[in-house]
Amino acid sequence: MSNEIIIDSEFVSGTTDKAFFVKFKGTSKRNVNKDTLYEMIRNYYNDKNIDDMLNNVCFLKTIFRNCNFDYLECVSRNDGSNERVIFNNKDLSYFEHIDSLITFKYDKTYDIKVNSDEDESIEVSDLFKKVFNLKYCGLIPFRDDAKELTEIYSLFYDKDPDYSSHKIMEECQLMMSFLKKFDISLYNDPFSDTDSSFQEVNKFDYPICWDLYDLVKSLYPYGLVDYYEYSPNLTDRDRYIIKTSGLEIRDNYRGFYLRYLKNFSNILYKSNYRLSDDYDSNSLSIRTKSQISTVNECKRLIKTINKEADKNESLNN
Repeated sequence: MSNEIIIDSEFVSGTTDKAFFVKFKGTSKRNVNKDTLYEMIRNYYNDKNIDDMLNNVCFLKTIFRNCNFDYLECVSRNDGSNERVIFNNKDLSYFEHIDSLITFKYDKTYDIKVNSDEDESIEVSDLFKKVFNLKYCGLIPFRDDAKELTEIYSLFYDKDPDYSSHKIMEECQLMMSFLKKFDISLYNDPFSDTDSSFQEVNKFDYPICWDLYDLVKSLYPYGLVDYYEYSPNLTDRDRYIIKTSGLEIRDNYRGFYLRYLKNFSNILYKSNYRLSDDYDSNSLSIRTKSQISTVNECKRLIKTINKEADKNESLNN
């Protein structure tokens, strides 16, 4: 049964001429939490540049993707520039841009007023393009690497990823850093300009892959994703290793598994992902500020996962 969803929110900064208004009315096609939607809009206002109405609309269409649209209105105001857009049943019905130089309105027809003697033809041309793009804009792209990340996360943590969660970045970075030891990466294509390498960053206490960081950030509007497609880039052995790794870590370390995963991620990174039985545990414990027992536990875990994967592969051949 569909439930009516009404969002009527306004966010205004007290120190600058900045405001963001969203009004939505529709019905949910599946379980939708209104409070979660409101919180996502508030975070978007705080973290993003609201000047780009096209980005605003793509974001809103994405978070409302599980709803049938009746009405969507968005107003952004910042530093003297004001834009307003209205959709009825997902169709653009009104767009307005007002600044000190131009008043531009679209309401099936165009109404343009130039408040300056200067040639504003370039800005007017850009606004015509914006109307065209607003008419046909869709959701924020859910690319192939997003689909692969979603499958890996679901297998590793045995739950659906919530890309709006405050823990999602840490969970994804630690997971992919750990799995790099098994040559499992989102970005293995040598002809791609993406980069799967991890590096130390002062802001974080675990290794960071910046392409992964950007990907996870971009998926924020999708919130909870409770489905995934099988990625053609993952082999059966990859899937077994991912699932076994997550199971071993969650079962052995229970409520502290993220803390242990962070330790293991740092240990693997400092060993350049070459950790093996004959690697010097003492020197590695000094470099990672970990106990020798933790380094040895990481060795044991890697060995167990590889052994289980080999055993499973031989049974299926």
